[in-house]
Amino acid sequence: MRFRLWIYLTLIVACSTWTGREFSFAQLSATNYQNVKQSLLTLIEELDAKFDRQVAGDQAAFVPQGPINPGLKALGHPVEVWLSDPVAAQGLLNFSSRVFHENGTSDWNLSTLDDGQIAAYNYVISDMGPTRAPVHSTESDGQRIRTRAIFNGPSLYSLNHVGDRDSTLTNVTALWHPPAVQLNQTAPGPTNTAALLPPSVDPRVVEFLFASTRKEIVRPPGQNVSYSGERARLTFGAASVRIPDDHKIGHIELPSSWKLFGINLSSAPDEHEHFVIKRVVTLSDGDFDQVVKAKAANTALVFIHGFNTTFEDALYRNAQIVWDLQYKGLSVLFTWASRGDVTDYIYDKDSAYLARDSFISLLVKLKRDFGIEQVNVIAHSMGNLTAVDALANYARTSNPAQIARLVMAAPDVDRDQFVALAPVAKAIVGGMTLYASSTDRAMALSRTLAGGVPRAGDVPTDGPVILPSIETIDVSAIGTDIFGLNHNVFAGSRDVIEDISSMLKSGLPSPRLVQIRGVPEPPAAAQYWRYVP
Repeated sequence: MRFRLWIYLTLIVACSTWTGREFSFAQLSATNYQNVKQSLLTLIEELDAKFDRQVAGDQAAFVPQGPINPGLKALGHPVEVWLSDPVAAQGLLNFSSRVFHENGTSDWNLSTLDDGQIAAYNYVISDMGPTRAPVHSTESDGQRIRTRAIFNGPSLYSLNHVGDRDSTLTNVTALWHPPAVQLNQTAPGPTNTAALLPPSVDPRVVEFLFASTRKEIVRPPGQNVSYSGERARLTFGAASVRIPDDHKIGHIELPSSWKLFGINLSSAPDEHEHFVIKRVVTLSDGDFDQVVKAKAANTALVFIHGFNTTFEDALYRNAQIVWDLQYKGLSVLFTWASRGDVTDYIYDKDSAYLARDSFISLLVKLKRDFGIEQVNVIAHSMGNLTAVDALANYARTSNPAQIARLVMAAPDVDRDQFVALAPVAKAIVGGMTLYASSTDRAMALSRTLAGGVPRAGDVPTDGPVILPSIETIDVSAIGTDIFGLNHNVFAGSRDVIEDISSMLKSGLPSPRLVQIRGVPEPPAAAQYWRYVP
């Protein structure tokens, strides 16, 4: 069985979005329990072997998970494994586990696929000293498993074998939250699975996949993966973001920040008050495929961010959209190489164009490889350069895949180019909606940088872009400055969020909300739609 060691000390790298409603207690057979326990024993064996390689100076053994805690080696051979009842969440089964070793115990949080293969894990050394676990169980017992010696070599390593890495290895677990495995005092017996409480899953953590054309930033082991604004080939990953307790729809609550002598400073984030990035990991193509298959979703939502967006900003925005929409399908962020600076408009524009093939590759993978019935896309600002142009070109190929809906929020696209390309793209898109605004000051800046050429997201005095079979909604009346330059009104307005949610759930055309009125007013036929205050 193959284990993906990139998941070292990650809590739950879920298949997709977690919105706090899609979890339940699951029933497993004795065989399923045995598969999970055997997978855990195999994982411990692999970590043990990798630790030996690290001690021997094999630098390759430190990639990708970094140094392995020597305490796991010092615990010695596993003697018995306890496993809680599972909690099913977003296609994965989540367990608490306690492993009794010769010289102590370790506590684990596990997320597994249906076949028992471990997709993500996290552990802590919970006790050192001779084990007090019962050892009379049999290997065929459906509730517990007794192990024989599965390691070669000594079961106890002194730390002086590790050299200069002593302190790093000793303290590595301090970087992570412990699994918090808890005993159920009312359980009938110490070897019953009920002796362990099932893992707690934070209902305010949004988890999703991402596809990126950014260059990865090399960071020390144990830190979250991050990406710069420089360009690279298409890669995949997974991220989790916690939504604050008092989150307001449309807002991204972050710590206060300020500049002092040209240095950016900010207060410490509090996950109860601010959006907090919990985990970011890279995934191989095969791992990405596995988690998508495990999710087994029939709908997907792909979000493409806009100009002047860092990788972290993109994570926050995608998490906010998914949470506010209470979206239950597969969520995938497509993040292209924006440098996140208003002075890099031309660079960002070129990056958006260069990401077109990668964007289509993602859509084809979701539709053709995984058979997802409805793939919806939300493109914001300059992200529409990628989406509209790519879809128009793809529509001209033989036998292109169809997508369900394209939401074009404040598209920073040359108006004439949009008019030429959008109808071509419509041939493979079930529904297309354009949100435009006359109060979008970032759009005004883009127009200036583009030599005064109007943008598709503008609403000039003669009205917004109107095209056959594409609905246009003027949202000028509900723009605010909360997100800066009025440019995130599509995600910063409760009304727009509600409209997008209704659109994705029902598939109905406008008007979906009473705030949307036709222009011109009845009895004339509406040519486009407008939000009224």
